[in-house]
Amino acid sequence: MDATTVEEFAPLRTLTDPPRHVPPSLRLGLMFGGFLNQFGWFFFGFGMIFYWVFAANADFESLYFLGELETARGVVTSVETLNIEVNDRTVRKIGYKFTVAAVKRDGVSYSTTDNHSVGGKTTIEYPLGDPDRSRIKGGTSSPLPIWGIFVVIFPLVGMIFFTIGFRRGRRVCRLLVEGTPAAGELVGREKTDTEINNRPVIRFHYEFPANDGNIYAATASTHNVDTLADERQPLLYDPRNPGDATLLAHLPCRPQVDELGQLLPLTFRRILLVMFIPAVSIVGHGGVALWRLVGNF
Repeated sequence: MDATTVEEFAPLRTLTDPPRHVPPSLRLGLMFGGFLNQFGWFFFGFGMIFYWVFAANADFESLYFLGELETARGVVTSVETLNIEVNDRTVRKIGYKFTVAAVKRDGVSYSTTDNHSVGGKTTIEYPLGDPDRSRIKGGTSSPLPIWGIFVVIFPLVGMIFFTIGFRRGRRVCRLLVEGTPAAGELVGREKTDTEINNRPVIRFHYEFPANDGNIYAATASTHNVDTLADERQPLLYDPRNPGDATLLAHLPCRPQVDELGQLLPLTFRRILLVMFIPAVSIVGHGGVALWRLVGNF
């Protein structure tokens, strides 16, 4: 079946009346494709590597030791050298046991000193009245200091990007279902301070007439200016709120329609390319999270 991109006005006019059916593959392409989504998922996936290495091993428990502490005598039960260094000093995992109020307890602490040996005596400290939360005096409750938490900024930045991209994709899907087609006329363009692949992002301004007889504005920003080379561009707007409009030429997965005006699904190759980075991030880090969760039981 021949398909024509909706960049051309004839097939745009042949779009079926709303509500239209938007194929699931096209929805996925719009909600996960484009720069914001792909960059966001890549940055999130890459940043989560640092999260598992640093933030997940950071000493959050140290916050409980900021107040008044109590101490008890303990005995070292195990010493394990880890492949982790803090300030060029090797971290050791130390098991211990101690007794408080005739109740025997045990725990694990981490230290960069090498003055602990199995069977040796040590001092255990814990928050006042809370011996269940303990550590070796001078040690930590996790392999890395609490500053390791700051690496969460990397996956958070990625989440911000792909959340914005996902929301924009959902909005476009809604307009494909309910939107009214129109032709936008270019009225201006401006260079922004943003660059992608060493190419400046240009913001294009369009005006279009709506069915209520008024003129409304629509904008689109892209570094690939060829997609908006024509001064007349097809768009869809919300008939209940004509100010809510989207130009179709710069969408991450340009919708295609057949001769009957039906929106066509994306090809398998296209959807595979779009979903590759998000899928790797979700499956990979989801698997790590599940593995750590099971390991805690």
